[in-house]
Amino acid sequence: MRMKRLAVAVAVALVVSLMAGIVAYAAIQNVTTNVTVGQELALTLDRTSINFGLVTAGSTGKPADNPVVATVQSPSFSYNVALSGTNLAGQTNPSQSIAINNMEYQLSINNGSPTNWAAVPGTSTVVANNQPATTGSGSTYTFSYRLSVPANTPSQSYQGTLTIEATTI
Repeated sequence: MRMKRLAVAVAVALVVSLMAGIVAYAAIQNVTTNVTVGQELALTLDRTSINFGLVTAGSTGKPADNPVVATVQSPSFSYNVALSGTNLAGQTNPSQSIAINNMEYQLSINNGSPTNWAAVPGTSTVVANNQPATTGSGSTYTFSYRLSVPANTPSQSYQGTLTIEATTI
C-alpha cells in the first residue's frame, strides 16, 4: 500500500513539474458587428374614431362621417388584413347595446373597386388575404362603414371598438 501511495505521489509531482514548465500564449482580436433592424410590418390609420352622428331608432344604412384608411408597409413579407368589432355599448346604460352585426363595412384596396357590404365580424376575420409585400409608401385599405339601428333601441350615445390588424404570413 505504501508503494502505491509513493507511485501516486511521484506521478502527481511529475505532472506538476511538467505543468510548471509550460508557457501559454494567447492572441485575441475583436471583430466589430453591425446590424440594422428594420420594421418588417407597419400599420397606420388616418383616424382613430368614426362618427355616425345622430341616428334614429329604426334607421338603416346610415353612413359614417368618413372612411378609415389603413396603410400597410411590409417590404419583405406577404400579409393578411383582418377586421373585428365589439358591440356598441350604451354610454348612459351599458347593459343596452347595438350588436356589432348591425354595422357593415365595405373595403377598397389601393383605391380599387369596393367589396360588397358585409357585417363587421365580432371576432378577428381576415378581409384581405395573402397581400403581396409592399413597395414605396405601402398599400392602402379604405374601410367605409354604415350602421343600422334596430327599432327598439333606447335613445342614448353608444360606443364600441373596431380593430384593424395586419399580420405577416
